[in-house]
Amino acid sequence: MTSANELIRRQERLASDRANYETHWQEIADLMLPGRGDFISQRVPGQKRTDKLFDGTALTALDNLSGGLWGAVTNSANKWFEVQTADPSLMQDHDIASWCDAVTDRMLAAFGSNGMRFYAQAIAAYRDLAAFGTMVFYTEHPDPASNVLSFESKPLARCYIAENDRRRVDTVFERFKYTARQAVQRWGEKTPEKVRKAIESNPETEFTFLFACMPAREYGAKLPSSDMTTAAVYACVDTQEIVQVGGMYAFPYQVARWSIGNKGPYGDSPAMLALPDVKMVNAMAKTTIVAAQKQADPTILAPDENGMRGVRFTPGGIVYGGVDANGRAMFQPFQAGGPTGLTLEIQNQRREAIRDAFYATLLLMADNANMTATEWLGRQEEKLRLMGPHIGLVQAEWLDPLVDTAFTLMARASVPMWSRGIDGWLPRPPESLPASPELKVSFVSPLARAQKATEAASLDRFMQSIVPVAQLRPEVLDNVNADEFLRIMAQGTGVPAKVLNDPRLVEQMRAQKAQQAQAMQIAQMAGPLKDGASAVKTLAEANATAGIGGDAPEGMAQ
Repeated sequence: MTSANELIRRQERLASDRANYETHWQEIADLMLPGRGDFISQRVPGQKRTDKLFDGTALTALDNLSGGLWGAVTNSANKWFEVQTADPSLMQDHDIASWCDAVTDRMLAAFGSNGMRFYAQAIAAYRDLAAFGTMVFYTEHPDPASNVLSFESKPLARCYIAENDRRRVDTVFERFKYTARQAVQRWGEKTPEKVRKAIESNPETEFTFLFACMPAREYGAKLPSSDMTTAAVYACVDTQEIVQVGGMYAFPYQVARWSIGNKGPYGDSPAMLALPDVKMVNAMAKTTIVAAQKQADPTILAPDENGMRGVRFTPGGIVYGGVDANGRAMFQPFQAGGPTGLTLEIQNQRREAIRDAFYATLLLMADNANMTATEWLGRQEEKLRLMGPHIGLVQAEWLDPLVDTAFTLMARASVPMWSRGIDGWLPRPPESLPASPELKVSFVSPLARAQKATEAASLDRFMQSIVPVAQLRPEVLDNVNADEFLRIMAQGTGVPAKVLNDPRLVEQMRAQKAQQAQAMQIAQMAGPLKDGASAVKTLAEANATAGIGGDAPEGMAQ
């Protein structure tokens, strides 16, 4: 069993390893994201954080990128993911496909519950990603008695991560502070004695705690359940005591990087690319402000100190003694520097470079508000090419594990209801679903759907190209599998499975229609046959009356 001292020492080693990152992050935070900048300089709540800022271009650009990612990837107004089976053939089963749709709807409702907390925390995660290149998100089911998930975007300043042999983050140490009162509320009698005694003198006394999440096999102690894959340990840094040991069925942290080009566990970010321009614009803006202030309120040149006493240069005021007997000015402004036009032009160029680093022209598309549909599609393709690799990494490292963790928590809470044959937090799986099926997450956000719409668009163009040929030779359509064509188009455009009929039902409907058509054909044929037989009988009777003998004409019934 790992002791509190060992956990604390490991966290300190992780903190030492990222010291260079923290210097970089602090500089970015000071200039672009002041609210999350407590890496090196620790500020008290309410302290002013914008005293180093003279230009807000980077703050706006970063916020626009964060909002654009939120709207394009995890928009609360859209369905942005779907649960499916890893085996595509199982999705052909209508019951399984409908169950996956129902599971998706329940999970989306869970993400939107509790005051839309997930979506409120997601925007903070996107800001960390755009600024620092790394974001840490936390997901848990805190109260087994309620069907509510809890989400939180953790400040990177207090989270320390480690990767496994596959470069996946599987260990997170979170260092945080609790007051003595908060600690006792959280752990009760398990709280260290020193912390409990502090309540008597000052309940608001702060203590430092450590929350360590790591693979269960690395902790070396028995967890409450053998099914738990993650050890979760709370330790008090000030007293060096283990406060609580527990386990989790799914790793609660999701750590995503914007880019993993460097050798460390932390990612690169657009803010890192923009930092030189941001520093330059900030310095130039400060200089421009000083220059403008000197021009608006210049230094005054005077012949001596006595001559300036009592002089007030106020608007509309009169300065007595400001000229001599010959009308020459006794005071004059000191003109320093030249025009600031060139400086402003250079600043604007750097501002555009900053906006480009944060993909502003792609996200806002403000350069051509009247673009055609073709131009808009071209811009979407350009956006996918440039942002696709980063969005793919965000989906792989954050959203996929997030949905997987949420499903695990919701499914485990639903098992008691399923055992009674009724729906739980998640709907009961159909009988046709294999035991322990492998599920996957398919992202259908506006940006992901644009990526998947390529196949549907190709089919649409294909159909348009063969229409002229089909008009001349209709038999060419025999080469097209119309049913498969329709289903691929439905998947590419994001049509829910419940909109399409079960293939088995389609076969039954077609069989019934074929039977009805056959019955109508027989009924239609029965009319002419009946009329022919009646005519033969009438002709035979007429011949008998006239005395004409002989057989009936060949081919007719007598």
